[in-house]
Amino acid sequence: MSKRMQTAVVVLILLIGVALVNQFGGTGLSDTPPPPAPAVTADDSSHDQEADSAPPAGAEGEAITEFLDAPIGPESAPVTVEWFFEAGNDCHTGWDSRFRNMADYYQPHLRLVFRPMHKQASQERSEQLGVNCMMGVAINGEVDHEVPGKGEVHFSAPPDMGTWDWADLITVIERELDRAGVEYTAFDRDLLQPGADPFAEPIRPGDENGSSPDSEGEVSAQP
Repeated sequence: MSKRMQTAVVVLILLIGVALVNQFGGTGLSDTPPPPAPAVTADDSSHDQEADSAPPAGAEGEAITEFLDAPIGPESAPVTVEWFFEAGNDCHTGWDSRFRNMADYYQPHLRLVFRPMHKQASQERSEQLGVNCMMGVAINGEVDHEVPGKGEVHFSAPPDMGTWDWADLITVIERELDRAGVEYTAFDRDLLQPGADPFAEPIRPGDENGSSPDSEGEVSAQP
C-alpha cells in the first residue's frame, strides 16, 4: 500500500471515530462552547444608554427625578444657574425646593438648570467647571465670583461647608441682572442674614417686605 493510501485510511478512521463519539454523547466538537458575545460599546444601538444614568434607588431618588430634566425659566434669561447635586442624597434633596423657589422669584430673568451627578453630562460639566463636591452652583458658567466684603467666593461646594451662603448667591445673581439691564424686584437683604433660610417656602417679589405681590417686575433694583 502506498504512503498516500495509508494516509487516507488513517484520516478516514479518525473521522469515523469523531463521528461515533459525537453521536453517543461524548465531549467532542459538538460540546465546544460558543464564542463569547461581542462587548457592548457606547455606540451600540442595542445598548441601554439609560442604564448607567439611573438615579439611586429609594423614595427620595424617585421623587426628585420628576423634574431633573426640566429647567425652570426661558433659555433667553440673562442669568443661568446650574445646580449640581446627588439625586437621592438626603443632604441634597432638601435643596431642590429652595432652588426652585429662588428661580420662581426671579422669573422670567433666571434659568435654573438641574445637574444631577448620576448623569454623565453633569459629571463632564462639573469637571469642566471645577465643582469639587457632589453639590455646587455655577452662575453664568462660573463657580468663582467676587462678592463685596468677602473677595472671591467659591460656589463649587455645598453651602454648609462655609464657602458661600444665600446672601452671596443673591448678590451675584442680582449683579448679573443689573449688568443685563433688566427690571426686577431686589430681594430683601434683611432676610439674608447669616444662617437664614429665605427660600424654604415659596416667595414672590413683594411678599418679603409686605408689599403687594402685584408689583412683581415693576422695580428696577441696584444693589
